Amino acid sequence: MLILVNFSCSQTLQAFRVPELLSVADMIGVNMKVLESPPLPSSALHHDGSGNVEGISFAVIEVENEATIFALAARCVLVKGWHLLLAQGSSVDDIVGTLERYSACPQGSHDTAVALWHKWTDPSLTFRYQVDSAGHKISETEKRGLISRFASVGHRGAVSMQTPDATFHLFLQYAPLETPTGATQHVSISGELKRVYHAVSLFTGARSHLMDFFSLKKRPYIGTTSMPPELTFLMSNFAHVRRNDLVYDPFCGTGSSLVSCAHWGAKVFGTDMDGRVLRSGTGKISGQMRQQQAIAFQCIDEHWASRGGSREVAQQRDDTSRFDFTPEDRAQPSMITNFKGYHFDTTPERFRMNFSRWDHMFTPLLQGREGFLDAILSDPPYGVREQKRKIDQEHLTATSGPECSSSNTISGSSMADEYEISDMVVDVVIFAARALVVGGRLTFWHPTTYQYHPDELPTHPCMELEWDLGQQVTLKMTRRLVTMRKTRLVSDYERSAMNGLSITKSLCAPKRRTDDIRTLLDCTDLPENAAYQHYREKLDKKRIATETWNHDESKRGRTPDDMNAEHGARFVKPGMTRAEKQAIQIANRERNIAERERKQRASEDT
Repeated sequence: MLILVNFSCSQTLQAFRVPELLSVADMIGVNMKVLESPPLPSSALHHDGSGNVEGISFAVIEVENEATIFALAARCVLVKGWHLLLAQGSSVDDIVGTLERYSACPQGSHDTAVALWHKWTDPSLTFRYQVDSAGHKISETEKRGLISRFASVGHRGAVSMQTPDATFHLFLQYAPLETPTGATQHVSISGELKRVYHAVSLFTGARSHLMDFFSLKKRPYIGTTSMPPELTFLMSNFAHVRRNDLVYDPFCGTGSSLVSCAHWGAKVFGTDMDGRVLRSGTGKISGQMRQQQAIAFQCIDEHWASRGGSREVAQQRDDTSRFDFTPEDRAQPSMITNFKGYHFDTTPERFRMNFSRWDHMFTPLLQGREGFLDAILSDPPYGVREQKRKIDQEHLTATSGPECSSSNTISGSSMADEYEISDMVVDVVIFAARALVVGGRLTFWHPTTYQYHPDELPTHPCMELEWDLGQQVTLKMTRRLVTMRKTRLVSDYERSAMNGLSITKSLCAPKRRTDDIRTLLDCTDLPENAAYQHYREKLDKKRIATETWNHDESKRGRTPDDMNAEHGARFVKPGMTRAEKQAIQIANRERNIAERERKQRASEDT
């Protein structure tokens, strides 16, 4: 079967689309062949996110049966739809001609393509058409014109726009062209039509449900660095997380990665240096966060009420109170509160630990055995908005458990040293080689700069690099999603090595240290970074234009309060306190929510 895959993802994740598809196929053990797709890097390992992949939204794959498609659709998060490919060509005329030839052939033909066409154009099936394009915007008038050209291809069923039995899609792929430097964000340059696909829809995939249900906006307990679900589910797919797997996150924070793994049925646990974040934060909750939590609890209550109510769902599992929020949950949400809201069968184990001392903390688990974890997922601290600290060897104080005192934190140069990114990544890889089962995978984000080089990654004789994919975070900073698979036991390697060679940190250290991100972010003079220099020029022009406009308005006697009143919203002004700024942001959010509800009621009335 030829299947047309329609991708949908953030622009910075376009290089991840086909690798995720290949990784999921390998995980579930299905035979899948990619026939047409956005171009992959020549090495199939290292990808910097560049190359001609922007705007390429489709891939053609070959699978054995429909059950294979269903299994892929249940896991892939960067795919919008799965369609049975009926015809393809370089123009719409080619498609129409091909379908007319199929219709002219008698039913019962041994040609697979002809048989499929007669199956989906059976008189008992109602149908409709949809037109989608990539790399070029098509007006509604043009879409209707394209659909009318398929009146002669032999459809025998009735048209049904509301509930059709079959939805035929016409996909048009235009050649992507780069937007000229200095153009506004609304400028779109379209290339020539490269490929046309005619397909019938099979599945919509899991993306829409996962992105909506696990949205951070609907999660009571989040932090400033909580990772969105698109990225965490992507990590779980590259790590091959399955039901009943034991998964560990050494820098779990608020537990975003653990949520995605628990959704697939894995048993999860995590550690973090800050014991406060493992419980319920610092205890100081701003008005904005209170508003966010209220919205999240409301969304959760409405979701389970629409499915029969939280208590009724719990009763089906012989537990009437397991998923009910306590007053403490609503007053001070924690990681456990998030898991209750999702009705997971398991809750995460949490321990306070500085990962630089993993060899001491995990000694009881690693003594006399090797390999107890199925997967390790991690997003280490970058040192931009959170601390990167490791315990000083001379002042080691082993503490664990989320209930430890929040005052027992590591501070001061005498108690902790800077935990460099290169050292952190080496520790993660060496630990993974010891703790993973053979075949287990380590998937982690490696923070780096726009001048990344593959030599920044550590190597290990028992760990094989599978994927190294780049996502641009800012014009200065990128991060790499690195996946490594354990290929053999460390003990077997050390026994077979010459002269009893043991694996040390220096043996696995990267050939090149990662540049300091914090220093780079503070630097504004980067002549070799053309994109950043262009951004600085636009920023200066915008600042000058704003100052000129404000000056002209003040000469006319108009104050900022007058302009706020005209727009019905309040704006943050220089000199305001933090509390005043938060109060304005909360009021504006409430105004926007009320406006959306008013429009929703108006549309329902009409």
